[in-house]
Order: sequence, then C-alpha cells, then structure tokens
Amino acid sequence: NLRHAWWGEVPIQWVIDDPRPTGMNYFPWGDSMIHVNRFGHRVVNEKTIYHERAQVHFAWNPTAKEYSNKLLFMIYDDVLANIQEHEHFEKIRKPLPAPGTSANRVVSVADDFATNLKSTVSRFNEFARSGKDLDFRRGEQTIERHYSLPLREGLVNPTMAPLADEGPYHCIILGAAAFDTCGGPVINTRSQVVDADGEPIPGLYAAGNCVASVAGQAYWSGGTTLGSALIYGYIAGCELADA
Repeated sequence: NLRHAWWGEVPIQWVIDDPRPTGMNYFPWGDSMIHVNRFGHRVVNEKTIYHERAQVHFAWNPTAKEYSNKLLFMIYDDVLANIQEHEHFEKIRKPLPAPGTSANRVVSVADDFATNLKSTVSRFNEFARSGKDLDFRRGEQTIERHYSLPLREGLVNPTMAPLADEGPYHCIILGAAAFDTCGGPVINTRSQVVDADGEPIPGLYAAGNCVASVAGQAYWSGGTTLGSALIYGYIAGCELADA
C-alpha cells in the first residue's frame, strides 16, 4: 500500500506561504461551487469524502500524457462568497492571489479553458435545478448532505445550487496533500508483521499508520486511522502480555 496515503486537498497558495500548512480543504464549502481541471472540465463529486476526492488529482491522462487533474480550480459565484457559513464550518478566507503572483505562476490552463468552463457551468446548473447530478451523483450519499447543510431555501438537492449567470466569480487553486501515511509492513489479525510469504516474523508487532492499512486504498470514515491503531495496538499488547 506504499502508493497511497491518507489524502486531502489544500489551497496551493497556503503551501506557497507555508510548506507545512496546519489545515486542509476537507469538505469544500458551498452549493454554487464546482471543481474543474485545467481544461475547464468537471472531474469529481466535490462533496465526496476528502480521501476519495483527492485521488482524482493522480489520474493519468494517456492522451495528453500528463496528470491533467494535478491542480483543480474551485469555482464559485459571488452569491456564495457572501453567504454566511453555518457554525463549525469555515470558508477559506485568505486573500486570493492577483494575476502574476506566486500561485498563478504554477498554473497553466488550456487555451479553451474559458469556453469549456462555460459549458461545464451550464451543465452543472441543469443538474442543480433538477437535483440530480448525472455525472458524479453529488449529494446522493448521506455523509455528503451531512457536511453540506442547506445554505438557502428552495433547493431540490441541498448540495447543489446553480452558479449565477453573471460574475464576479471566484477561484481557489487546489492540489492534493497527505495528512498521514497508510502504507508499510503488512500485519495479520494478531498484529504480527508478516514476511513476503505471509508468515509472521517472530516477536515483531505493529499497528497504526506505520503499517499497510486494512482499508487498502479506501477511507471508511473519519477516525479510520485512530480506530485501527487502537484495535491492533490493543491486540498487539494482549499478544505480548500472553507471550
């Protein structure tokens, strides 16, 4: 499982200002908001859990021979920018970079970005009005609605609202980030580290984020890391106590 980590997303400007930021964009806030790649195409369910959502950044584009989603653009309208968030939810409030500043120098968008983005917004707005995201099923899972409390009345799907027909619009550039490791030695159900043949290595036990996650590439829910560490740490302790 060394190819994977516990993933999330972070505003690029944060990393430029501080290479080790203290937070992430775990749950993108807002309803009239989408994520698009440098071609102006929407590529992910913006409300899915952060670990799963962030993995779209690593999708290889064999035609363009590049990671087209390496950076994503969180696009939202001025209506959303001026809506007060709920308690315990916080918007990204740092000033957005002006043209020519550090964050903009790391970005190269396609020539047809603006044209594609217009079509993307139009399609998303149709989904928002109907309440059905036919591309990425945004808002269908309970956890998505739990972390996307309704911001306004009259929405068929509280996670989606049409973007305004006219600007100003806002953009935050996002990249993938890891908040911990989830790969390493493989353990068995007794917390014993096993060798390449699956045989336990005598006297060697491990638990937590230093071992290959029992969840593999997935993230079951918040607390997955703590839960597995507690369970397998307890098992290891019992095994050693009985040794």
